Amino acid sequence: MKTLLFVIAATTAVAPAHADMFIQNSFVDRVIRYNEVTGANEGVFVNPGNNLLSPTGITFGPDGNLYLTSTLGPNSQGSILKYNGQTGAFMGSFATAPGYNAPRGLRFGPDGNLYAVEHDGQVYRYNGTTGAFIDVFASLGGVPGFIDLTFGADGNLYVSDDENNAVQKFNGANGTYLGAFTSGASMNKPKGVRFGPDNNLYVSDTYNNRVLRFDGSTGAFMNVFASGNGLNLPQGIEFRPDGLLYVVGLDPSVRRFDDSTGAFFDAFVTDPANLTQPQFMAFSPTAVPEPATILLLGCTCLGGLGLRLRRRRTTNGLPSV
Repeated sequence: MKTLLFVIAATTAVAPAHADMFIQNSFVDRVIRYNEVTGANEGVFVNPGNNLLSPTGITFGPDGNLYLTSTLGPNSQGSILKYNGQTGAFMGSFATAPGYNAPRGLRFGPDGNLYAVEHDGQVYRYNGTTGAFIDVFASLGGVPGFIDLTFGADGNLYVSDDENNAVQKFNGANGTYLGAFTSGASMNKPKGVRFGPDNNLYVSDTYNNRVLRFDGSTGAFMNVFASGNGLNLPQGIEFRPDGLLYVVGLDPSVRRFDDSTGAFFDAFVTDPANLTQPQFMAFSPTAVPEPATILLLGCTCLGGLGLRLRRRRTTNGLPSV
């Protein structure tokens, strides 16, 4: 049987993948977009208006659209506003509920629903598709202080509490309070909270100008993970596939640290002319594939065909996925 071998190389003409950074400005009611590779300002993505007032929470949904908290909504309650994730166009008020008066962080949970922190010690749950109010999922009984939230690999909910200087833990299935999770560190107004690639919990210790690391299973204090190098009043924190921890500060800037060692990497964004009281950031989903080289290898007279696709990207010299 005769075997024929040929190679065809072709570069597909598709738009590059993107995951730009979006930072909310709580004082001037807008969202600025920054290039994910260079940190360059790419302009105002969300403009003031449409009842947007003092946005603090920001996240992208499974639908690729952007969601912002606003302290202004129906009957002067807080609300969650929805924007087109590609253009920034306003898509309407997505969710609100009685008592939702001091909104802070928000995230979509493992169940696809939207969880939104209310500073007065409550976490509201909304239908992730319709925005319909479901319930007050978690509460400290009216004790204020909730700022940001994240879900752990264990499925439980973790909420930063800047009045009690702790991270509170709730059952991720039913919202039952499981106690203060963090211990062994003198935090002063913790804000951002995220689990890292090592499954440990990281918290921005705002008034101490540092990021702390806690054991992801026990909550025991491990170390001061990042500090210095101009880190000033850190707020939101995010881990990225480029191997870096991004920290936004009120100074205003975004600084990056190695996500394994905490070593300072660079001042990624310094933009005092456009950022005013930035608190949290979000990265857009990577929804569009990069240009790819397709290699077609091997063909027999019976019509066998092998297909191989190779793709590689680097971000500032670091591999990214």
